Amino acid sequence: MTELSAGLTVRPPQLRDADAIHRLAVGYFQRILGRPMVTLSEITESLTAPTITLERDGWLVLDEGGQAVGFGFVLLGGDRRFVQASVVSDDPAVSAWLLANCTERAQELGGENGYSEVTVEVGMFRADDALREVVSRQGFEFATSYQQMRIDHAGPLPLPDPPTGTTIRTGAHNDQTRRAFHTMMSTAFAGQDSAALPPYDEWLETHEKRTGFDWSQLTMVERDGRIIAASDCNHAFVETDDCGYIGRLGVLPEARGLGLAKYLLRRAFAEDANAGLAGTLLHVDTSNPTPALGLYESVGMRTVEIADGWQRTLATK
Repeated sequence: MTELSAGLTVRPPQLRDADAIHRLAVGYFQRILGRPMVTLSEITESLTAPTITLERDGWLVLDEGGQAVGFGFVLLGGDRRFVQASVVSDDPAVSAWLLANCTERAQELGGENGYSEVTVEVGMFRADDALREVVSRQGFEFATSYQQMRIDHAGPLPLPDPPTGTTIRTGAHNDQTRRAFHTMMSTAFAGQDSAALPPYDEWLETHEKRTGFDWSQLTMVERDGRIIAASDCNHAFVETDDCGYIGRLGVLPEARGLGLAKYLLRRAFAEDANAGLAGTLLHVDTSNPTPALGLYESVGMRTVEIADGWQRTLATK
């Protein structure tokens, strides 16, 4: 395994390190993209995620003066055979060390969950040449792209009419509705490893900790009393981009082609515009089996940033 340079030390991150990690990440993305890209609340949410055990799943690298120069962690996906690894450092050698540890820990997590192999994914912005070199040297290969898409709002918009034969419900303020929402989304994203939903209790805890989220931001399209399409929105990008965010939008397979996704998109646009926000953002996985990219373009969204997912599938430990 790659060794850290003399003078550097490493320890598990703690919640009290959130400010230092945030400063490191802001500087990192500022140099790559020209803008911060990450908020303190996002760092805090990563450190308190339901599936992370900081003593085993995270690493904070410090220089001789005690300044953070590297941060990495692994996070289980909804499908336990999929693990996301995150690495932040301006020093490629530190990035390489962090990635090697993330990979080894991912193998352990896969084994702990009873699988014979695990897929590890590292996400990076396309402009991050240094990290791409690090991951390629460790055997990772390009797997997919995640496009951040945006539509701008010039003023208030009318709410669209509900699709024929449907009832619209907003807000999930009780356990029964939340469970029905989770079940529907799990079905809509079945078979998509990177997008698979975690178990209900974990999904619930993640949402309740999320900054900029309220249960009123869930919208459900029902037909005959059953949820057939839904959106999960939040305000995660209000601080950085003055935009609302569609975190997830799903339609059951048998209900696709009826215009439900377009309805949910336009409803989210109107809600954000009427709240005075400058726009609406979402991310789309280009390996999505549905023609999602074309759908978003058809309602006026455009790609503003591209991140790539590099993956490696390994036997577990």
